Amino acid sequence: MRDVLRQTAEIEERRTQSERERLEAERQRLEAIAATERERVAAERERAAAAAGEEQRIRAATEVERERLAATAAAEKERFEAIITAKRERAAIAAAAEQQRATAVTSSAANVDRDAPLPPLKLNSALS
Repeated sequence: MRDVLRQTAEIEERRTQSERERLEAERQRLEAIAATERERVAAERERAAAAAGEEQRIRAATEVERERLAATAAAEKERFEAIITAKRERAAIAAAAEQQRATAVTSSAANVDRDAPLPPLKLNSALS
């Protein structure tokens, strides 16, 4: 009977040891799954953070480009307005110079006529 009890105890001990080993293997498998899942979640968070950073960079670059384009447009508008103003001023100066020249020519012609000696008068032969 002792042998039967001892054998039963050994069988139970082996069964218990086998169950412990199976449970340990299952625990390790579950830990590996959990570690893999944590790594996946961490990688996903990093990707999300990188995407958010990229989006922020793109928005900032877009804003800088928008400001650059606005500054360029304002500078071009100012340049065109300066060109138009300069052309108007040149046209006004040219018109004033032409007016002065026309006035001078008219005045000169009037002075020439006034200062010119009168042609000799022809007397009527009937009066002589």
